[in-house]
Amino acid sequence: ASTWRAQGLVMQTALLKGHKGPVCGLDLDASGGRLLSWSEDGTCRLWDTKTRRGIRCMAGGGEAVCSAAFSPTNEHLVLTASGGTISVYDLRREGVVLRDPAVVLRATPDDDTEINQIAVHAEGEAVCCAADNGTVYRLSLQGDGEARGYALRLEDALELHANICSAVQYRPGRSAASSHELVTGGYDCCMFHLDVVAGEMYNALNLSASQPKKRMVNPPFLHCLHVSREGGHAALGLGNGNVRICGLEEGEECVDFEAHGAAIGAVHWMGPGATRLWTGSSDQSLALWDIAPYIAGDGGPGPTPEPSRPSDDVPAGGSTDGPDAGGDEDEPDEPRLLINIAHPHGVNGLCADAAGTAMSLYVADETDVIRCYGISA
Repeated sequence: ASTWRAQGLVMQTALLKGHKGPVCGLDLDASGGRLLSWSEDGTCRLWDTKTRRGIRCMAGGGEAVCSAAFSPTNEHLVLTASGGTISVYDLRREGVVLRDPAVVLRATPDDDTEINQIAVHAEGEAVCCAADNGTVYRLSLQGDGEARGYALRLEDALELHANICSAVQYRPGRSAASSHELVTGGYDCCMFHLDVVAGEMYNALNLSASQPKKRMVNPPFLHCLHVSREGGHAALGLGNGNVRICGLEEGEECVDFEAHGAAIGAVHWMGPGATRLWTGSSDQSLALWDIAPYIAGDGGPGPTPEPSRPSDDVPAGGSTDGPDAGGDEDEPDEPRLLINIAHPHGVNGLCADAAGTAMSLYVADETDVIRCYGISA
């Protein structure tokens, strides 16, 4: 377990350059040693997080890459989504630039229906795709481990959302052999938690139902989500600048707080336990929150607090205010703002990795550069 605490120095330590268009998103592998990035330039790139250098480039089609993911069970496989097509790349193929995927499948019915995010099941044999038409497409991925020995097949199309389905993730921490629990979100302001194989709906949440009328000028479209490593809580990034924390066990309530002044572009749980959450926004800021006041042991979120906003930005190279920033010891139910970074552009994606007392934060934004921040105690 990491012993890191947010009370140190924030430094921009590296710029990862290689893309020729805005970087749409990022993903770290389980070890934290490899970073995946995808871009409007039609490529997906693999980086070594130790050397901060590019390793491979997947450039199969030329169309903007909307999402990408590592296989949880096969370190050689990377999946990408462009338009309505899923491609699987085998990294054992020779060459720095891979232009020929091992297998390609159109998952959506037409060219106008794009995939916004893909999620790979913990066993690596199922893939779910969130699409513009509100549908979640479930695919099976089979392979014998040999080059080109893979097959993708469309298994099901779940018409869940009344508008764009923007986000999808398998719930981690479940029994991989028996559970296909999925969390989805969309521009219909809804979140669904269901088992896509058993056909059982656990929760259908309308985020707009609990919003004050004054906030409906900017509806709570669900832009992004991230489920904590243990699978107990989902963080939902909304279009009105709020973040909602939802307990995924039966009977748990949802609570939300005002995190940014504009739409949330990315949310990311930091390490084990649903206690630290990174958020990034189109308001050109990044924030790390202590969510522990919302989590009552293993029983889910605590009482709903009054909204809390980040106040003073901490520029790159500045110091943080320590673990009490953004809150007061006498107000335990408030989310505590641990770090606030003024980023030069609106945030599209982020991910973080901690080792001991140091952390690396990788940020994708509206430019073709990936920015890495080093944070030390």
